[in-house]
Amino acid sequence: WLPWKFPDCQAHFWAQYGLVIAGFLLALVTFLGQCSKPAPYGRHQKDDTSRGWGPLIPQRLAHTASDSTALLSYTLVFFLVGDVSAQGYANYVFLVLWLLHYLHRALIHPWVMRYSSRCVPLGITLGTVLPNLLYPATNGDWTGSAEYDDNYYYDPRFIMGIVMYVVGYCINKTC
Repeated sequence: WLPWKFPDCQAHFWAQYGLVIAGFLLALVTFLGQCSKPAPYGRHQKDDTSRGWGPLIPQRLAHTASDSTALLSYTLVFFLVGDVSAQGYANYVFLVLWLLHYLHRALIHPWVMRYSSRCVPLGITLGTVLPNLLYPATNGDWTGSAEYDDNYYYDPRFIMGIVMYVVGYCINKTC
């Protein structure tokens, strides 16, 4: 019932699920850490809480640098790890949608958003590097390696996914 298949490769399987497990563990550690002492970001950023997180850098630059790592990670893994010979139009549709999302998120959104603070500690930005390399790499591997049927664009899941993407983008733009 799944519309995709992967090459029969145990190493690839365990690498993919190893990354997912690593991502889960990272999220759990981050959650527990944030419960005990929130990072000085957003509403938790006070003048006295930024100590120990490094020098302050411009928020817009930090946001751009943070999300640009995800853009790079996904694209590199999609082409270098994904099975280029098996990629069809659906793989490239997912690539384009990801790139559009992250180009907006990394290069447009930070420069038009109103921030409550003009600066953020460098440690906050550096703390985003690992998740923004790990999660997009997992997605890039998945979408770059999956083999979809040639008529997948008729699949209701594909159509609904595209519709939800466009609706979500429109909602985001109006908020």
